Amino acid sequence: INESVIDNIDSIYLSTEEHYKITVNNQLNIIGDEIYILPFLYNQMKENPFKMEVREYPVEYGYASEKIITSVYNIPENYEITAVPLTVRYALPANAATYVYQVTRNGNKVSITSTFSINKPLFLPPEYKGLKEFYNRIIKKQAEPIILKRK
Repeated sequence: INESVIDNIDSIYLSTEEHYKITVNNQLNIIGDEIYILPFLYNQMKENPFKMEVREYPVEYGYASEKIITSVYNIPENYEITAVPLTVRYALPANAATYVYQVTRNGNKVSITSTFSINKPLFLPPEYKGLKEFYNRIIKKQAEPIILKRK
């Protein structure tokens, strides 16, 4: 971690924001002449918390919440970007939960913003299957790499 800043830590009225500038080594997969970068170096959702096929009790979050993660990648000039994940938006009925994965590419800079929102505190048993699939789609999306190739 090269730099770390936490904003609004003393306010109960504003959202807490964490900002980091990091340098990461040895976090690439090299396959042939391509380099695969997983956009979420940390905070990647890798496992669905909902494992049961059927749930008989509600899923309780307690309160609405939103988590936004933005990552910016500056690609070296001697590499070209051959693929980036597509921008998507997933939502449960009535926007009970939403996930927006937005990719912006500008020259050799790739910016990815992930916004995960839980908009209602309680999901009833009939909503469980949809909630579980919602998490499965997020996990799959966050595993999509940025692919580079040496020029």
